[in-house]
Amino acid sequence: MFYGSKFFKNGQIFCALALLIFMGLLAACSDVTVAPTLSQSAAVSNGAAASSSTPTTSASTPVTPDATSTPVPPTPQVTLPPETSPTVAVTTAQPVNTAAKPPQQPASGPGGQDYLYGKVTAHKYGQGDQAYYIYEPAQPAPAQPLPVIAFLHGYAGVNPDSDGYTAWINHLVRRGNILIFPVYQDRNSTDGTNYTENALTALKAALPRLQDGTHVKPDLGNFSLLGYSAGGVIATNLAARAEKSGLPVAKTLVAVSPGGCSNCSILAIRNFTLDQPAELAAIPASTRLLLMVGNQDIIVGKSAASLIWQNTAQIPAANKNYLEFDTDNYGTPGLVADHGLATRHNAFNFYGTWKLYDALESCSIEGKWCEVALGNTPLQRNLGSWSDGTPVKEITVLG
Repeated sequence: MFYGSKFFKNGQIFCALALLIFMGLLAACSDVTVAPTLSQSAAVSNGAAASSSTPTTSASTPVTPDATSTPVPPTPQVTLPPETSPTVAVTTAQPVNTAAKPPQQPASGPGGQDYLYGKVTAHKYGQGDQAYYIYEPAQPAPAQPLPVIAFLHGYAGVNPDSDGYTAWINHLVRRGNILIFPVYQDRNSTDGTNYTENALTALKAALPRLQDGTHVKPDLGNFSLLGYSAGGVIATNLAARAEKSGLPVAKTLVAVSPGGCSNCSILAIRNFTLDQPAELAAIPASTRLLLMVGNQDIIVGKSAASLIWQNTAQIPAANKNYLEFDTDNYGTPGLVADHGLATRHNAFNFYGTWKLYDALESCSIEGKWCEVALGNTPLQRNLGSWSDGTPVKEITVLG
């Protein structure tokens, strides 16, 4: 009994092959060579084809060999091609040396340990989403006005001491900067309607306070905007609104992993947008711009960074770059280019976010280290080497 067309088709093939074997034996016994007729060959090929086509419902009539036919030369045996698996692209695995350690902070240069000051002081002012912190260097007391950085944190990162920013802030301040940290949101607020306005309000309160004689004197001619995640969007919005809102024009704008948390389910930020293209066109052409993203960032991806890039054509190509970090798991621990790449205190900071910001600020103020900050140079792309000398995967320059 047949239990389906598969058995029926296999039966056809078996019968055809058995017939050919029988014919061969018959020919051998009678010392007569018999070539398969066209219909016999077709029976084999049709049986093979039937395994991948709609099955027929009746068997072919067997062909009886003619033992008196004229002998012909033997026909070469035809071998049916074997079944093959689909071709699968194979990705070469990255070499691994689990004993290799990631690069440590360099002794000097952008991102390095050659700090000008030994201590950082902090003061908090205001309440709620209007609050802000001021960080200043000490030991020794600064003898001249210092550049000012507005540091815009990521979503819910309202406490700089517990949200992964301490090392980054200390690095920036000890190198000789005053840093303002607007809180701009209540920690549990997911309504981003007023985030940019709250940050603007905090900055407009902080800047006069810095000039009241109780703080390190600011150099407002050297003002920068630095933002991470949601803060990268806010920093960009502030750069566009600066002249109309009374903020100093930003010498540098750096946005690291900019965007809202669109993939965070109930924690997704609502009513939080990048300013419109016409507004982004108000960012001064004199501002130097760096955008940085991670190739495994599934939280914000690259959409906001790409929009910023596309709508800042007024900034000369020589004064901006769009950079992507690539995950590198060669050694232990690995360097992961996801949404947290900026807050882990590792080589992606020392040779990446810290190095690039330091160099861009120096380029804007002193004309120094420009080849490290900009231009798709080896110095810009370099992320150091693992302890066995293997280079970390370079930064990819997207624009």
